[in-house]
Amino acid sequence: MSEIESNIRHLRVLNSPIRLQILTYLRAFGSRTVSEIAEWIGIEDHLLYYHLGQLAKAEFVEIDGTRPGATKPETIYRAKKRLRVAGPYSQNEVWRKDVAKNVAQVLRIAAREYESALEAYPETASETCSLHRMTARLTSARRAELRQKINELADWIRENEDESGDSYTATFVVSNLAKRTNVVWENDSRRTANRRE
Repeated sequence: MSEIESNIRHLRVLNSPIRLQILTYLRAFGSRTVSEIAEWIGIEDHLLYYHLGQLAKAEFVEIDGTRPGATKPETIYRAKKRLRVAGPYSQNEVWRKDVAKNVAQVLRIAAREYESALEAYPETASETCSLHRMTARLTSARRAELRQKINELADWIRENEDESGDSYTATFVVSNLAKRTNVVWENDSRRTANRRE
C-alpha cells in the first residue's frame, strides 16, 4: 500500500463523528473501558465495538489491559497515535474529498464541544473558552512561518499536558480563501430565501 493510500485509509477511519469523539475522550482522559466511553459519548456500549475495531485496525487505539466487570472483565482502550492532515497529495481528488469530509466532521465536533463547555461552565467560560477566526493576506514565506508556529503550538500543548489539569481541546484550520463555485452560491441563496419564507 502506498503512502497516500495509507493516509486516505486513515482519514476515512476518522470520517466518523463517533470515532473522533472516542479519540477525543481517550486523549483527554486516558485509558478507558467501553462502558466509560459510551457513557461520555451518550450511546449504548454495543454500538462502540465496530468503531473501536476500525480505530484499532488503523492503529489509532490499542488495548491497554482489562479491568474486572460486573459479569466479565472489561477491555480497556487507549489512544495510540495522532494524524496530522498534511502531505503533498493535493493533486489527488480522493485525498482532497476525504480531507474535506474530515475537516467538516472535526469542525462540527469542535462546535459541539465549545457549546457544551459554555453550558457546563458559564462562570468561567470567558477564561477557559476562546474562538479566533481571522482573515489575513500572507506571503508564501509568512504562510510557511504560520504553519510552523501552529505545529510548534500543537507540540507545546502535547509536551505540557498535565494529568492534574483540566482537559481542553484545540482545533486549527488554515486554508486559502478561494472563490466559491456558483453551485455553492446558488445553494446559499436558496437557503436564505427559504429562511425568509
